[in-house]
Amino acid sequence: MHHSFIWSHYAHGLGWRDSEGFRQFGESRVVLFFMLTTTLFYGRLIDSRGRNLDWLKLYVSRLLRLGPAYWFAMCLMIAAVTWATLHHVDQAGTGLAFRSWTDIFSSVAVWMGFSMLGMPAIDAYFNTPLVTAAVTWTLPYEITFYMLLPLLALPLRVRMPATTLALGLAAAIWLAAWAPDPILCLPFVGGMAVAMLVRIPRVVQVLRTRASAAVAMAAMTAVIFLFPTAHAIVPMLLLAFAMAVVAADNDLFGILSWRAPQALGNWAYSLYLLHGIVLYTLFMLVIGAERAAQLTTLEYIGIIAAITPVVLTLAWASQRWIESPPMRAVPVVVATLRKGVARLRGNFGLPVAASRAGKA
Repeated sequence: MHHSFIWSHYAHGLGWRDSEGFRQFGESRVVLFFMLTTTLFYGRLIDSRGRNLDWLKLYVSRLLRLGPAYWFAMCLMIAAVTWATLHHVDQAGTGLAFRSWTDIFSSVAVWMGFSMLGMPAIDAYFNTPLVTAAVTWTLPYEITFYMLLPLLALPLRVRMPATTLALGLAAAIWLAAWAPDPILCLPFVGGMAVAMLVRIPRVVQVLRTRASAAVAMAAMTAVIFLFPTAHAIVPMLLLAFAMAVVAADNDLFGILSWRAPQALGNWAYSLYLLHGIVLYTLFMLVIGAERAAQLTTLEYIGIIAAITPVVLTLAWASQRWIESPPMRAVPVVVATLRKGVARLRGNFGLPVAASRAGKA
């Protein structure tokens, strides 16, 4: 809904702008996602206090969870940019500057690296990020958080091998060099607070009440309609409360137990990555920018309504055939890696048991 609205403005030559309400359909969801991610994984650290954690399995599962759908989306994005360049869509391929294949492949490599180093133009096409609606900006935050988990685990005395600790230290150096906007990092702090709160039985009892469910729904509604941005202290506190209610297994009057929300939750990652590509393909490559600028409001709404089932179907297919198989393969991949490490250590005369130091 958020990107459909601002695409309407863009198609009519009004730039990449949106209204406060529709912006919040996007911003508040990102804040909640960051909080959810932190609640789950910092919570895992809390539950492993003073014990071992299977760090290898954790990182393999994260790579196989994020990678396949992301790389699939990147292939679609590159295909769209290639088509736009060959047919000079949106002024792609019309610049005076010559881009060598080395430059092009370097830009593609940056995109394939989860946008950790930015979202560069491919072959001088300035609007390359527009193809995905620039949604990949969130992945560097998520991945950096995962990499920082070893340092967050230290105060909890979670055991880890030296290589895992080194990864955490490297992440800290990367974070210092990157220096992201602190306000965009606050949801992760909120998620940590939620993870601690939902492990206090008396707090959980309160959060599971119908009154808490009502307040949580009111809080999320207020953030969408009463605040110009979700990236501020008060709206983040409201969203953190809502996240705590959900994390305490409150189903919000049964809504979260419905099959539709559960299905959308399963498809969310693919939906997030693919919806921008569908919008770009439709309005820039199929309809065309000139024709899209002439669409009436009713025509535009009708088109969005028509492609919504298409986007959902693509997300479902991606989740089923691109996301799920690698996740099912996690135990096999982890076991294979452990055997490989053990064999390598054996070749160097090192104790094989040391390779399992991070195993739970």
